[in-house]
Amino acid sequence: MTEKQQILLKSAQKIFCDLGYAAASTAKIGRLAGTSEALIFRHFGSKKALASAVVKHGNTCRAGLAYAALNDPNPEHIIRDYLGLYDQYLSDPTTFIPWLASIRIANEDPSFFVEDGFIVERLSWAVGEIGHANAGAVSRVLISTLDRALLLAHSGQKDQGELLIAGLREVLINE
Repeated sequence: MTEKQQILLKSAQKIFCDLGYAAASTAKIGRLAGTSEALIFRHFGSKKALASAVVKHGNTCRAGLAYAALNDPNPEHIIRDYLGLYDQYLSDPTTFIPWLASIRIANEDPSFFVEDGFIVERLSWAVGEIGHANAGAVSRVLISTLDRALLLAHSGQKDQGELLIAGLREVLINE
C-alpha cells in the first residue's frame, strides 16, 4: 500500500469510526486526508471498496489485540483478558480506531461482517470449560457485547460500556 493510500485509509477509519458508513462521505475523508475526493476513487475505486479495506484492516487490528488475550491455558484468564481489552481501549483509544471503524461499518451493512473463527473458537472453549452451555452462542454474545461496550466508550458513554463489561464478568466468571 502506498503512503497516500495509507493516509486515505487512516482518514477513512477515523471518519467511519466517528460517523458510520452511511454518514461518511468520500468528500469528508478526502478533506481529512488533505487530498481530493478523486484520489480516493483512483486508489480504491469506490466508497464500498474503501470500506472493505477499512474492515480488512480493522479485523487485522482486532486479531492483533485479541489473540494475545486468547492464548492463556486458563479459561477464566482468557475471558478476563478478552474483556480486559475494554480497559486497554480506555488507556489507548487510538489503537482501537481501525477495529471500531470495522464494527461501525459492519453494523450498518452486514455484508461487511466477517467472523474471526479463532476468536470464536478460543472463547467457546473457555466458556465451555467454565461450565456454560451453548458455548458458541455465549462466545458470540461476549464478542458482540465487547464491541458494543467499545462503541459506547468511543461515543462518550464510558459508564454504560463499563456496566456491560462488569455484567459479563459477573455472569461468566462470577467476578
